[in-house]
Amino acid sequence: MIDEASISDEEIMSINRAILLRYGIDFTNYEINSLKRRIVRIINKYRFENTIGLWKHLLKDSQFIFTYIDEITVGLTEMFRNPDLWIKFRDDILPKLSCNSTIYMWHAGCSTGEEVYTASIVLHEQNLRYCTYTLASDINRTFVAKAQSGCYEADLLQQYQKNYLTFNPNSKKGIFEYFDSLKNSEFCVKAFVRQNISFVQHSLLEPLADSQGRFDVIFCRNVLIYFDDTLKLKVLQLFYQTLHPDGFLILGYFDSLSFGLYQPYFEMVEPAYKILRRK
Repeated sequence: MIDEASISDEEIMSINRAILLRYGIDFTNYEINSLKRRIVRIINKYRFENTIGLWKHLLKDSQFIFTYIDEITVGLTEMFRNPDLWIKFRDDILPKLSCNSTIYMWHAGCSTGEEVYTASIVLHEQNLRYCTYTLASDINRTFVAKAQSGCYEADLLQQYQKNYLTFNPNSKKGIFEYFDSLKNSEFCVKAFVRQNISFVQHSLLEPLADSQGRFDVIFCRNVLIYFDDTLKLKVLQLFYQTLHPDGFLILGYFDSLSFGLYQPYFEMVEPAYKILRRK
């Protein structure tokens, strides 16, 4: 077993450069300490002796890069997480979009899809789901497949129910009315909740095809915490290009952005909820 102290920043950057040259995937601006923790976990999990062993395997086995991405990216999400944000979204943002003939949304870094289906339920309860088209993307192919399935372990639903009842305390059935149960202790979101949602594998470091000025709302919650300012700026520019004028960008509570970084592109309209609007 190796630990973080035994790996230098230079070793991490060497692996990043090798991946960039070999596969065109850029981790060079990821926050170094977060990345180091994940690489140590990979080395120990797959029994490499050191970073050189990992580096050689990445270059030799072209399929291992997908495993590497899955291990590096982290999914921490749940349905109706931070219910107060969803109340704000329902009460303040959606009324501004309700006059649109079509609402376009993008969940960037959607993880395993809980947030995507949360938004779909909110839209359904506001009678806007039928006119909303949603793109959900993540770099982690395992997460995308999980999100597309819409199936979650039964023991998660009590927390989802608690969050949902904070959002909608007048509900009689709660969140269970949006799920079908299966025999293998899983619950899957009902078909109507999945309508008009497309899932794709996508890196936020790459352009998004046919998306210029397309979206009314982009969710990207607790993804930027893993990026340094160089990478944050690149992602902000992508969001600026893909949002309609006055479109909304909703970040996570733990995403930090300096005023100078976002000011050319966005104004902060709800600091407590990390809601920005495109200039």
